[in-house]
Amino acid sequence: DVYKRQVLMGAAMTRELNQAKLHSLLRQSPSLFFAHLFPKIDNTEGFECPWHLHAISQHLLEMYNEQCRRLIINAPPRSLKTSMANSYFIPWLLGKNPKTKIIVVTYGDDLSTTLARATKKVFLQPAYRQVFPHTVLENDRMQATRLRAPQGGQVIFTSIHGALTGPVSYTHLRAHETRG
Repeated sequence: DVYKRQVLMGAAMTRELNQAKLHSLLRQSPSLFFAHLFPKIDNTEGFECPWHLHAISQHLLEMYNEQCRRLIINAPPRSLKTSMANSYFIPWLLGKNPKTKIIVVTYGDDLSTTLARATKKVFLQPAYRQVFPHTVLENDRMQATRLRAPQGGQVIFTSIHGALTGPVSYTHLRAHETRG
């Protein structure tokens, strides 16, 4: 009986250790983070992250590490480039540094709102909170185009037709345009 309890306790500790290792890996790689959360959010069973998303992730990491100042991502429609570079990379960035300030500018208001909702969906996913427990939205009910973290970070989604008002002191400006 004592042995059985020790085995069960050991198994529970191993699961905890494995979860800690997994979360550490997810905090290091945008593509692993994407591959872990995308199936949970989009209810996609058996999803395997394609090679081009790992390649995009590598370039996003270069931007994050300030090795790349400008990045243009060209890929066919429906190849998940917008999901990777916007909806998942932004929560990953704020998870790494909840003080990060980001502006996403699109060609149209509808696209801006759609991207904002998709990004907010990632922040609200319980699996996100397990990977980045210290990064939460200030108010889940706030308008979708302005997301704020209590630590000072925020994401503003707008379009080239939209208004961007107030003091802007953003160290990272992320412009994203998608057509098609």
